Amino acid sequence: MAGISVIVRKEVSDAMSNKAFLLSLAVLMLNMTLTGATSSGTYTSYFENEKARGNDTTTCCLIIIDTLIPHIKVLGALVAIAYGFNAINKERTEGNLKVLLSYPIYIKPDPLLRFTIFTALSALFLSGYLGLSMLLSIASKDQKTTLLGMLLIIGVFNSYAFISDSPRYVLYVWC
Repeated sequence: MAGISVIVRKEVSDAMSNKAFLLSLAVLMLNMTLTGATSSGTYTSYFENEKARGNDTTTCCLIIIDTLIPHIKVLGALVAIAYGFNAINKERTEGNLKVLLSYPIYIKPDPLLRFTIFTALSALFLSGYLGLSMLLSIASKDQKTTLLGMLLIIGVFNSYAFISDSPRYVLYVWC
């Protein structure tokens, strides 16, 4: 496990100093902000319809998350592909890839690539979660609704983690 922690520390420090990573993070945050702003009209109409029907309106702000998820899926996949290619290409041009793969830390090459991409994506997901949580806490007037939305966001992120453990998905990603 000591070898893995060295790789994770190296990749996190590389990601935080990488201009491409910071640019992709800014693009993702801008996309989430613009989508949240444009979905506020949907939120208002949905809120008015539910209020006119006499239904409970405490979960109306979750409609914003419903419009954010497709945009995050598409942009997140593109950012992941671009960042993965950039990470491998950077290691190859610096000459670190041969050294890392030949260094006896007893890790197969596939986990090395997964850790490289996982650390960058985990930083993106963490910042995305914080951004969505702030958006949700601003959009919601009720503390219970905010908590429900945050739990929903955590559930979405955890479902992606569960899917990535599936052998079928791993074979699809790495083949």
